[in-house]
Amino acid sequence: SSGINAEYGKLKKNALSFLNDAILTDVTLLYPPSQIALAALVYSAESNKVNISSYLANLAPDKTIHGKLLKSISAIRQHLQLNYKFQITSSKLKELEGKCTAISRCLSGETEYESSGDEDVEAESGDIGRLSKRRKTVEMEVS
Repeated sequence: SSGINAEYGKLKKNALSFLNDAILTDVTLLYPPSQIALAALVYSAESNKVNISSYLANLAPDKTIHGKLLKSISAIRQHLQLNYKFQITSSKLKELEGKCTAISRCLSGETEYESSGDEDVEAESGDIGRLSKRRKTVEMEVS
C-alpha cells in the first residue's frame, strides 16, 4: 500500500508541474480541461515509467476515439514544448518587479521615488509638468 502511495505521489507531483506549465500558455483556451488533465497524467506516467495504456484503452474503447484522444494528448504536449519557454532567474525577476513598481508609480502620478538620482528636471513641454529622471526613463522603456 505504501508503494502505491509513493507512486501516486510521484505521478501527482509531475502532473501538477505539467498543469502549472500549461496555465502559463494558451493551451487552456485551445483544449478542454479534461484533455489537458489527461495529457498531464500521461506525461507524468511516462516520466515515472508507469504504464497506463490499459487505463487509456478503457477510457476510449473505440479505436477511432482512442486515436483521436492520443492525437489530442500529443498536440497538447507539443504545444507546451513549443510555447513554454518561461525560464527566469531571480535577478531578472527582481529587475522586472522594480520596473513594474516604477511603471505603477508613474501611472498613479507619484513623482517621489526612494532611490537617489531621481532629481526633478523640467520637461520640455510646459503642459506636461515636472518629471523625474527615472520617470522619463520608464516612459521611454514602455513606449
